Formats: sequence, C-alpha cells, structure tokens
Amino acid sequence: MTDPLNLLSSNRRLTAHAVLMGERIDTSGLEHGDVLSSAPLAFRVGGGVATLFRYGVVVMTGLSPQKESDLTAGPRGVPAT
Repeated sequence: MTDPLNLLSSNRRLTAHAVLMGERIDTSGLEHGDVLSSAPLAFRVGGGVATLFRYGVVVMTGLSPQKESDLTAGPRGVPAT
C-alpha cells in the first residue's frame, strides 16, 4: 500500500495549472498505477496529482514544470479526442 497523499500537510506552496486539451478526453483506455479516483480520473504524478476531466481539461496540482510537460505532450500524454 502506498502512503496517503496529503498535498496540504506541509507549509509548501502548491501550484495548480488547468489546461484545455481538447473537446473530450477518453479516460477509458488509460491505465495508471497510482489512481486516486476514477471519475474524474485522478492519479499521482511525482509529488503531485493530475486530474483528467472527460470534457477535455487536465488539472495538474503540485507538479514540476517537467512533469507537467511530460503529461501534456507526446503519445504517452493525455489522449484528447
């Protein structure tokens, strides 16, 4: 079992970015080992959380700029339709 995620447990400053990836995101084919919820799909990425909404928005909370870039770009990123 993994440690519980508590982004607010420390006094660190968090950054959240929301990106419109397309009209819709099909999350049915996505698999991720650290899923926190399935609707909307939320999973751990590094020390933060990515939340994918079916209406095309990805919200990234507590991610480094590199992790944000990795998540939103390329074939391993989020499949927008």
